[in-house]
Amino acid sequence: MKRNLLVMAVAAFLSAVFLYGCSASTNETAPPKKVANSHHEHSEDISFEIISPINNHTGLVMDFKVVIMHGGHPLSNANVDFEFWKEGETNHQVIEAAESKDGIYYAKLGFQQKGEYTVKIHVEKGSIHEHKEMYLTVE
Repeated sequence: MKRNLLVMAVAAFLSAVFLYGCSASTNETAPPKKVANSHHEHSEDISFEIISPINNHTGLVMDFKVVIMHGGHPLSNANVDFEFWKEGETNHQVIEAAESKDGIYYAKLGFQQKGEYTVKIHVEKGSIHEHKEMYLTVE
């Protein structure tokens, strides 16, 4: 019984440490650094620039584009997904992005209802795993 309790406590502690590492906010004025764990690295040296309008009309497909830079250079040949969902809903859609030019990734996102949406950009390349959330309004 004591052994099971100890195992559960250690598992809870390690889960909390891992979750904190994946969700800790960053200070934009801090110099670039990498936080590594056994699964992937988070690099503050990744930047995202949305080059799409953030408003859309109900029922239309939105061309969503983002420029992804690493160390001031375009991040090419990365696996990029756009995950999006309407606020308050648990159903998330994930669309794989294509690369049009070095570091520019795009996909068509379809919205069927008015409302506030979250778009989470997922980027993976080698040991790099980054994500950024942004918000948009469908009118």
